Amino acid sequence: MRILYLTNIFPYSENPMAGIFITRRIEKIIERKVDFEAYATVVKHSTLSKYVYLLKNKSFYAPDLGVKNQNKSMSYYNYIIYHLNIYDYFTRLIDKDRYYKRLQTEFFRIIENTIDISKFDLIHAHPTYPTGYIALLFKKKYEIPYVVTAHGSDIHTYPKANLEIRKSTLEILNHANKAIFVSKKLLDIATSVLGYKGNNSIVIPNGVDVRKFIPMDKFKVRKKLQLSTDYKYVGFIGNLIPIKNAQLLPEIFNLVKKSYNSVKFIVIGDGELYSYIQKKCQEHNLEVIFTGRIPHDDIPTWLNTLDVLVLPSAEEGWGNVILEALACGVPTVGSNAGGIPEVIGSEEFGRVVELKENFVNIFANKVVELLNRPLLPKKLRERALQYSWENIIDRELEVYKSVLNKTSRE
Repeated sequence: MRILYLTNIFPYSENPMAGIFITRRIEKIIERKVDFEAYATVVKHSTLSKYVYLLKNKSFYAPDLGVKNQNKSMSYYNYIIYHLNIYDYFTRLIDKDRYYKRLQTEFFRIIENTIDISKFDLIHAHPTYPTGYIALLFKKKYEIPYVVTAHGSDIHTYPKANLEIRKSTLEILNHANKAIFVSKKLLDIATSVLGYKGNNSIVIPNGVDVRKFIPMDKFKVRKKLQLSTDYKYVGFIGNLIPIKNAQLLPEIFNLVKKSYNSVKFIVIGDGELYSYIQKKCQEHNLEVIFTGRIPHDDIPTWLNTLDVLVLPSAEEGWGNVILEALACGVPTVGSNAGGIPEVIGSEEFGRVVELKENFVNIFANKVVELLNRPLLPKKLRERALQYSWENIIDRELEVYKSVLNKTSRE
């Protein structure tokens, strides 16, 4: 069995942990000695085209791939680079869907001319759109079966914003030999909102590295990070962006502080709301540690400083940080968005708050509830163990085998 991985979410020098859930899969595939190659599709900007792009956008990112050999996670990937030209930028300004389809067609052409596609038995694409479109093109031309994994925004956001993206997403899902969804909620949105048939679907969530995410002595961890050992800590880990409802953190923290005085706060991550959140926390005279973005390998230590993790997201595919917290014996208060309720499960493992009127007040009360009555760390970890990457990869390998067995009989 030889697998071709395709993704447009990938590690680069400024953020080597980008697409960590794909890298973790690859590491486990390597451990199983499965033959594979992974290709990440990278868009590069020309000097002139940058200015055209900036006519409509405040900024853009151009990942630096120059340190590939110095970073282990980057070394797993072959980077397929497409250099944008002026035509591409004007196409984007006029018709975004036409632009994205052209982009994926160009990546298909480059990959087709770069590798011997006939040596692969199966393609696994992450996420559905746009990368799944490349897999669809390979199936149409070479009859190679493909599996696609839906992670979140590719289902709950992009198809709702653009009719053509919705049509492409449905074509990708319906033609896949197997469509994997990281949560039942995502599958429900795809069927009930987008009109996906669902007859080739399966739910397999992202996993957690239970060897790295382990319970640690809070006193020792806080001493190591020079944090107070006399307070409890409530924290957020993730991108500071509107879809995570990160703008609500200052108000949530302030309400928690009013009800539970011996508490401090930690915000780990970066994003467009960073300065806003920092300013609002200062206005409330809250003691908040802002770490910025940190290496993924440091997150287990920081998670172990927390008494409660908060995730008030407006949309969420799965909520892997909750799983990582559970593995460390830390409970979460989360919204009922996307797969969050599926990760948390019952009140033995955390609290789920419905996104409705008085959300922030109720959310803060639930945080205080867990500060006053802590949950059993051992129970929390037991829940996380069932989602170990070993178990997740076992399930995905079974999907590959069933797809190949079925196609060989046809």
